[in-house]
Amino acid sequence: MRGTCRAILILAALLCTPVLAEDSGEDAKPKANADQAIDTGGLKSGCFYARELSSWDVLNREYLIAYAPSKSRAYLLRFSPPSFDVRSASTIGFEGGDRICGRPGERLIVGRGRGMGHMIMDVWRLDGMTVDRLLEKKKTRETGEVEPAAESPGAKVETDIKGEGKPAKEEGAPGSGSD
Repeated sequence: MRGTCRAILILAALLCTPVLAEDSGEDAKPKANADQAIDTGGLKSGCFYARELSSWDVLNREYLIAYAPSKSRAYLLRFSPPSFDVRSASTIGFEGGDRICGRPGERLIVGRGRGMGHMIMDVWRLDGMTVDRLLEKKKTRETGEVEPAAESPGAKVETDIKGEGKPAKEEGAPGSGSD
């Protein structure tokens, strides 16, 4: 019976794995929505203990960053099927084992109690710079704004609060009161 369950889990994982292109070029990556795609090239696979999850940041419908046990230990998770609910979830959990590595049978549970389960497809270990880059990309995508450069050559804006700091009027200028 145990061998049959294991075979079914392996078969289910194979059936749910994205189909790769035949050639070995750039098209060999799994297909994803352009707005959901996250470049995972160069990232190393990783594992973390589910019980150590301290917080998380949702990047989009298919990816989240899990911090376990703290913000200094971050992991990128890709899950399937995509979920809009994960953005507003106040709780998440895991099934399938205490150590989460993206193996068959591991699931992300969104919400309380009997929340919807999502297969964990991949887990990658992240460094601080990569976390910052991913969160900045998320912020830019959500707001549509791009952070300005440190020194912008744009026009200067003067503000006047309660009449303080008004620029001095030139003598003889219209409205200066010196006729």
